[in-house]
Amino acid sequence: MVISNGATCVITLLSYVLADDGDVFLISSPFYTVLDHDVNVLTKNSLVRCPLLGQEKGEFSLHVDSYKHGYEKAQLDGLRVRGIIIVNPGNPVGDIYDERTLMPILEFAAEKQLHVIVDEIYALSTFTTLHEPFQSILSYKHLPDPKRTHFVWAFSKDFSMSGVRVGVLYSSIEVCMIASKVNFSFLPSGAVQGLMMSLLSDKEWTNRYVRTNKERLTEKFYSVKKQLELMSDGRIKVYEAQAGLFIWADFGLYLNEKSFDEELKLFNMIFDAGLYITCGKILGCNEPGWFRLIFSVKDSWIEEGLIRLKTALNKYEFNT
Repeated sequence: MVISNGATCVITLLSYVLADDGDVFLISSPFYTVLDHDVNVLTKNSLVRCPLLGQEKGEFSLHVDSYKHGYEKAQLDGLRVRGIIIVNPGNPVGDIYDERTLMPILEFAAEKQLHVIVDEIYALSTFTTLHEPFQSILSYKHLPDPKRTHFVWAFSKDFSMSGVRVGVLYSSIEVCMIASKVNFSFLPSGAVQGLMMSLLSDKEWTNRYVRTNKERLTEKFYSVKKQLELMSDGRIKVYEAQAGLFIWADFGLYLNEKSFDEELKLFNMIFDAGLYITCGKILGCNEPGWFRLIFSVKDSWIEEGLIRLKTALNKYEFNT
């Protein structure tokens, strides 16, 4: 295991250790596009986007066929694919991928001798409405290629500690030994590591915190979802997430025309009204009109944000 300065540094380390300059990793899209920077910052590596299926119908299904298509396209473009990055639970969609979904992807990666990086940074931020508990890759009884399967997690999201900067890599001894040599410059301080050890050693408090956090996230998600739908008379369609700190919502019924130019126009009006939400194009969504909104903030911020959003939507409609 390797402890580094946040999940960003762990992904950066893996890109550096597992691949050569100019190699690519496959990733499903839409996705958290800061990962573009993470795989590139120490190398010239990049990501190949593999669109989730069914986006034209408002679905975002993870399937091995997306990666197969991305792999073939990368090869036709003369690129060498070195691995696959899976974020589970997903960002921005908020879906959870079980073993039945991930195993065909792991088997495909093993067949092509690709590394698989599984980022579970939202693993403890799941909703209480789940029919089955989240299943970490670490709990799988069988992995097709364990030496090429790498687990990533950090305190930043699940424990609301973004500024603490502590990330974890669990991988093969060989990978961890090499990563440790590069990681010398990215180590969290001994004081910070000691603080995290103290926190985790109090299992009673940790379990109570995780349970309470899940309850509050679930309550807040459905509260904001309802407010968005009421405010828009049902024109904003909220995707039914299972985890995360964000809402993935379709504003397509507001757009004057279904295009990314109109999406950007709406984004700019919302921004000018004093509210920042992320438009789908930035996150690699195939369909115009989707936005990501963070709901895990103070109630007063949500209230003010919805007022500003409504003002921007009214202005957009008036001007078009």
